Amino acid sequence: MPLPKPINSAWPRISGLMSIGLPTVVSLPTPDSTTSCNPSAAELGLPFTSSLPSFDPAVCGHYLIVPTLDFGKGNNLVRVNLNDGSKKQLTLGYYAGEPACSPDGQWIAYASNDDGPRQVFKISVEGGAPQKVSDLNGYRPTFSPDGKLIAFNYTEGETLQSYCLKIPVIPAHGGTPFYTFETDPRLRSRIHFTPDGKGLAWPLFDGSAGNIWIQPLAGGAPKQFTQFSLEGIADFSFSPDGRTLALLRGHITKDVVLIKDLNR
Repeated sequence: MPLPKPINSAWPRISGLMSIGLPTVVSLPTPDSTTSCNPSAAELGLPFTSSLPSFDPAVCGHYLIVPTLDFGKGNNLVRVNLNDGSKKQLTLGYYAGEPACSPDGQWIAYASNDDGPRQVFKISVEGGAPQKVSDLNGYRPTFSPDGKLIAFNYTEGETLQSYCLKIPVIPAHGGTPFYTFETDPRLRSRIHFTPDGKGLAWPLFDGSAGNIWIQPLAGGAPKQFTQFSLEGIADFSFSPDGRTLALLRGHITKDVVLIKDLNR
């Protein structure tokens, strides 16, 4: 399955979402005058809304997996049925987040620190007992396109001199890594397998722009895939057919504020 060919101009852009490859159309709900100030999921045409903080959702077949923070009860994975909106809490610990779904929609890999250090687990989309897949201090897992491998980020070293960021690739059922790559410490986002399953893709920000780099599983140095000159990459994903790459790009604007006379 070939990678989409990057283009340097005429990018289709939709509210910060940029696609590379074939033209892509994304329908976004537009509130009208009849929409309330706190619209429901039905009013927005969305499958899920929550009054609780929710982060990094993932799609598993006809389910949406949403890490949801319930204050005093922990951050856990909640499964939302995309057809009827019904919900089921899948994990019952202190922290479970950063979910990724297997291609067949049957398994969820995620990070949890319920056993101490943050490590990678997997759980059936139907629920049940979580299974730890690695003893490494891992986070942000991702499945390979055939569902046989899991890659994730992990760190080594306890001092500034010994610290390094690595990416192991392990069997999806757990075990020792088939491959381990030391990567750039500037990596801050989730990694993904390339559509052909022969490489890993991740974004790096050089201070001016974020770009996608690809690390071949066969070894060798990572190669730059996109050629952006501005803005960072907050997230990205390949389409299931491997023909399109969607990116969430933008920048952060900061101001320095001086507050005086606090005792007045």
